Amino acid sequence: MDLTLKRIISKVWLLFACLIISFAVIITLLRAMTPWLMRHKSQIKHVLSEKLHKKVTFSRLITDWQGFEPVVRLDNLRITDEKHKNETIFVRHVTIGLDIWHSLIHRQLVPGLLHVDGLNLNIDVSAKPKLLINGFPVNLNRAKPNASFSSLFFEKLKRLEFDNIHIDLIKNKYQLPINIIYSNLLNRQGVYQLTTIIATGVKKTS
Repeated sequence: MDLTLKRIISKVWLLFACLIISFAVIITLLRAMTPWLMRHKSQIKHVLSEKLHKKVTFSRLITDWQGFEPVVRLDNLRITDEKHKNETIFVRHVTIGLDIWHSLIHRQLVPGLLHVDGLNLNIDVSAKPKLLINGFPVNLNRAKPNASFSSLFFEKLKRLEFDNIHIDLIKNKYQLPINIIYSNLLNRQGVYQLTTIIATGVKKTS
């Protein structure tokens, strides 16, 4: 074998080994961040509450690596309206993945994955233009999401996934239960591909 070719192969293997070691170090550091983030749990709750304009709490925060993305998982997430304290949206697990490539391009944190697992919603559409979502009054005519927040979490989002979602659509005395077993929305440069497995049935409420 030619000496030059041997040197090229040796350098390629060395580069590959360095990449593997670097990847392992990054994963280790990322997982080690979990205790540090848990110590700042109150600050994280405050930031989320400001973004959503609702009180946000969660029991545990975990950092990990999934595929080619660092991820943060929030367990037992609760979103409560300060004006309607009895109304709460509860999610068993919420996982947010960071899109490293687009984050570097746009010089801001851009999520590549939003995964929601375990959510029950009661949506009352009887009194349009207002909706009641788990008791939260939502006026569709006044709903104007923050442009930068929407751009960051939805327009640039690569994957939106749902598991174990139950929705009750209520209108007058009729109720439509929808069970989303699995749903996956992929954003391929502005072209969306949706895969969903659902089960439905109509019943009359008392």
